[in-house]
Amino acid sequence: MVARSKPIVVQKIIENEGTIVSKVFIVGAGAWGTALGVVAQQAGSDVTIWARSLENVDAINTEHQIKYLPGITLSSSIAATSDITQIKNHQIIVLAVPSQSLRAVMEQIKPYTTKDMIFVIACKGIEKKTTLLMTEVIQAVIPGASVGVISGPNFAPEIAKTLPTATTLACADPKSREAIAKALNYMNFRLYLNDDVIGVQIGGALKNVLAIGCGITYGYGLGENAVASLITRGLVEISELGVKAGGRLETFYGLSGLGDIILTCMGSQSRNYKLGRSIGRGAKVSDILDSTKETVEGFHTAASAMELAKKLDVFMPVCETIYKVLYEDMSVLESISFLLDRPLREEVEL
Repeated sequence: MVARSKPIVVQKIIENEGTIVSKVFIVGAGAWGTALGVVAQQAGSDVTIWARSLENVDAINTEHQIKYLPGITLSSSIAATSDITQIKNHQIIVLAVPSQSLRAVMEQIKPYTTKDMIFVIACKGIEKKTTLLMTEVIQAVIPGASVGVISGPNFAPEIAKTLPTATTLACADPKSREAIAKALNYMNFRLYLNDDVIGVQIGGALKNVLAIGCGITYGYGLGENAVASLITRGLVEISELGVKAGGRLETFYGLSGLGDIILTCMGSQSRNYKLGRSIGRGAKVSDILDSTKETVEGFHTAASAMELAKKLDVFMPVCETIYKVLYEDMSVLESISFLLDRPLREEVEL
């Protein structure tokens, strides 16, 4: 049994009024990065958001809005910059960039980092070619860096509107975890603590793949039974891969596993679900991806997850089927046969 750490006491913003809890630098001015900036500001942190686009910087600094979160007015205390060197003045660095871009971003910011910085991964994926998790990518670029992960059932617009939500904060180092919690935990954004960094990342990455499959199932009109079956068997596969990779089974039945799967596989706001739904309705994968400017993480993760499954010798028929639809032009009808026309097996293998 894993020993429970002592509770972290985080003061509410009303008790910290006038004081700065932490200096937080958000790398990425998309919907998710900006929403986390809102959370950090509400928690009493001094927040700066970095964006490549001067248009986005100006929108945050002068209009206190961002196009990715329509209808949301940001606090005037949230600043934006296109100068990445400003990162050196901050302690908590939140990385809200596409997972396949993380290595390049880390290489860019490396010259301006300090040994006291704590990196918070807010992207979900497995790096292509290397099959490294996001924490492993950071360690490859900056060995010995302090790293935490936040992952859970979190749609950015709802968080930016301060609607209640919960998420998992995973970090192996108790002091770093406490610093992250103080910087981000606020009344309507509740953090649950975990030290299973591997399990939390596997769950967050693979649920995007599963969401594409659920979208296909909905789009093709296969019914609610099929969706429930896909989610359940998909969770089994994700858990098996995660445990083989070094995660703990119970993690996959928490917020970063089952919780995130429920939201992403059944929520119409999910980019991955929407990609799958369009495929189910007959659209070509390449046409869908060409027509959207948004990053669909599950498309990339489907390929890297299959490589990881091969390395770890894990059988994942649900995820393999989704991969074949995305990358090998398998039709929806063929995918149904691929999944259902297999030898019977025990549901639970001891």
